[in-house]
Amino acid sequence: MSDLDDETQVFTNHNVYVLGAGFSKNAGLPILKDFLNEMRSSVNWLKREKRPELGATRDVLLFRKSAASAALRINMNVENIEDLFSLAAASGEESEANNISNAIAATIEYCHQHAVRPAPLSVNVTSNTSVPPSWNKTKEGDETKHRYTVELYDLYAGFLSGQLCDDKQYMHNTVITFNYDTQLEGSLLNIGVPIDYGFGKSNVAYDESWNKAQGNNEKLTVLKVHGSVNWFQNDRALGDLTVYRSYNDGYSKDADPYYRVVIVPPTWRKDFSGPLSDVWRRAIQALRTATRIVFLGFSFPDTDSHIKYLLAAGLQENISLRNIYCANPDISVKKSFFRIVKRDLERQSVAEFHPIYTSHLLNRFAKQQASYASLFNRSISDKFSIEPFTLRGEEGTLVM
Repeated sequence: MSDLDDETQVFTNHNVYVLGAGFSKNAGLPILKDFLNEMRSSVNWLKREKRPELGATRDVLLFRKSAASAALRINMNVENIEDLFSLAAASGEESEANNISNAIAATIEYCHQHAVRPAPLSVNVTSNTSVPPSWNKTKEGDETKHRYTVELYDLYAGFLSGQLCDDKQYMHNTVITFNYDTQLEGSLLNIGVPIDYGFGKSNVAYDESWNKAQGNNEKLTVLKVHGSVNWFQNDRALGDLTVYRSYNDGYSKDADPYYRVVIVPPTWRKDFSGPLSDVWRRAIQALRTATRIVFLGFSFPDTDSHIKYLLAAGLQENISLRNIYCANPDISVKKSFFRIVKRDLERQSVAEFHPIYTSHLLNRFAKQQASYASLFNRSISDKFSIEPFTLRGEEGTLVM
């Protein structure tokens, strides 16, 4: 599109949030560098529960053992799941790829069931303001404000969907996530926000468990470009995909050995065919119309070069972009961020790196005149007052 004609749309308030593993960390789910240790921890649980993923998990751990010989000659870290999975992908063995998918899903399920989650947060809400049914009203409060306890990720879901935010003109939100877990989806459904996964109309079925969970509000587009633990596909009909409410809903209903979870490991070798191609196409379309791109908990791993070309494909025709933000508490990620995004954009105040936790988007401290959320043209509505909180491991002063 070379000319700005009457049919060209300029999007003035479209936020695209790109989520990495760090976004789900407070839900007890592992970031990539911890994934293998959590996989090892899952073995006894898989054995005790007699779960069928035990064999696949053992095979992946044995593969890690055999990969150690490669590390003697090649500069790679076999304790990093990205390096290990890249090596597995290079072997070209279909069974190894299936083992990886099953082991990932089983490890996430183990972590989900054993996680120590943050305590619910306190939120004061102006009287006569409707709140999601998952919010629990307390006895505290007065005639003008009521107090509720709310799960952390339900608040994240409210922010990303715009439900918690002031109603701004032309506000539109899209989520692109590289995570396999369903933490965000569960929280969106808790607060009554239905989900559009970006699939085409053909070859995708929705299980009864999924349909029952969907609400009637405006859908939030959540594009899971690496697959999801609640998506299952039949190896004998690769175009067919079924969406379930959760991983256990899908895994327990289908004992067919050809039925597998749809997960694309974070490697340089990916196959985006069938319904996944629809998701990637929608992700590119979202980036083409993005006003702001916001990375949350994303580390820009070297093994996943696709983020570079996903951004390039989306931004080559984007005439709406104003800012690219990256929020990550690990300051070393800044170097990786600007290895993908041109450093000139930082000097122009277009691209900004903020060494903060995702929780800082919600946390309002006394005398704080602005919040990080306002950078994204999203401010939490005055109807909702989130009381200051500190998450375990995130102690410290919020610096603007």
